Amino acid sequence: MTISEARAAEFRNLMGSEVDAIVPNGLDFAGVCTLTPEVANLVREDLATSIILFYPTRILARKNIAFALQIVGALRDIGLQVRLLISGAPDSHNRSSAEHFAGLKRLAADLQIQGLISWVNELFYVDERQLHSLYMVADAMLFPSRQEGFGLPLLEAAAHRLPVFCANIEPLKSIALSGTLLFDLRDAPRNVALRIRNAFAEDAMFKRKKQLLRDYSAERLYLEKMEPILRDLL
Repeated sequence: MTISEARAAEFRNLMGSEVDAIVPNGLDFAGVCTLTPEVANLVREDLATSIILFYPTRILARKNIAFALQIVGALRDIGLQVRLLISGAPDSHNRSSAEHFAGLKRLAADLQIQGLISWVNELFYVDERQLHSLYMVADAMLFPSRQEGFGLPLLEAAAHRLPVFCANIEPLKSIALSGTLLFDLRDAPRNVALRIRNAFAEDAMFKRKKQLLRDYSAERLYLEKMEPILRDLL
């Protein structure tokens, strides 16, 4: 067994036979990015294969989460693997907030996307460490809010080098950095989804990240290459 094609060729020249397997070195993505165990486990199955969208928000009507769910449904319908992580929680002391949250879950069920949505705060408390990890695993931020006082998450996303897809409203469009994809809230979810698909199709950094996770994830290499070899030895 060698770690590269080059080493396999050297072995072949020296020994006159082929190596049993080539297993490259792997990258511990969770370790390199200092992910929390909770976030690492949350996206384990999707990290290499899905578009992971992040909406850092509380569960409020003005945050327009329903539109985010419709966009996810449209992305699924045009053939993309997608996951949406929603960080915040409803106001436990506000009955209307709880009712709104229940309505969002019904909408996700109606769209048949329950498995594509993670209401993160139901799984664990989102403190600063968890928030950083959520930004690190995301491929882009989706921010379809109808009303904002400022829009700090747009700057946080830029600090984490994330593309931003957000509502074309003030003050968001005034603080949006170059390259931000702004969409009209009156537009059809499918049209927004098509623009998002096109943005990812042209995003070289996104493609490199997914290739890295497909080809050099230490965990995937162990499961797909090392574990079968160890099983055969035992």
